[in-house]
Amino acid sequence: MGYRLIIGTVAPGYPHHVTQRGNYQQTVFDEEDDFRQYLKWLDEYSSKYALKIWEYCLMTNHVHFVCVPEQEDTLARTFNTLHMRYSQYLNHKRKLKGHLWQGRFYSCTLDERHLYSAVRYVENKKLGTDTIFRG
Repeated sequence: MGYRLIIGTVAPGYPHHVTQRGNYQQTVFDEEDDFRQYLKWLDEYSSKYALKIWEYCLMTNHVHFVCVPEQEDTLARTFNTLHMRYSQYLNHKRKLKGHLWQGRFYSCTLDERHLYSAVRYVENKKLGTDTIFRG
């Protein structure tokens, strides 16, 4: 693969590492039902917007993905829609208002060397104690 690690741009057809943290590193998943709801919507929006999920790890206060977008707007459409809907769900559940997520999601295109490192990193995160759902 002859591409480089590029932060903030989207290269359709190439793997990306995507992360998103809770605002002020707050908990974004309170219980197993929250993880399940997030994964249900992830499945819906990744299918709708053509995002292939290769690896993921949902931590209590942030998420990690290694995924492949089919179009330039795939990451934005998938994660903006998913995180907006999940924020509404959790804010309603908690009877709160305001931002759940810390800014825009982080993404970078991965070259072959960084791809293996990113997959290992996400897999190793699964061994952490604050991880409940793994993909």
